[in-house]
Amino acid sequence: MEISAWFGAALFLVGALLFICYSRTGKMLRCILFTATTGLLALAVLWVLGMFTNIGVGVTPFSLLTSAILGIPGVLGMLVLMLI
Repeated sequence: MEISAWFGAALFLVGALLFICYSRTGKMLRCILFTATTGLLALAVLWVLGMFTNIGVGVTPFSLLTSAILGIPGVLGMLVLMLI
């Protein structure tokens, strides 16, 4: 398997675990919307700042899904991987 397939599988597993955790809280939709909104906003801020600093994450389908599912930790993880 190539590396993008592994990342896709890992992202799916993390998303499934988050879905299970959110469904147990009783406020599943609110938690999912909050995580997706904050993650996408963080990605947008990082993208705009990247225009001025040349340090940023490109907006791709993978980065959009990662930021929507994992939220701010996902965006920070992508930033750290870009800096390595």
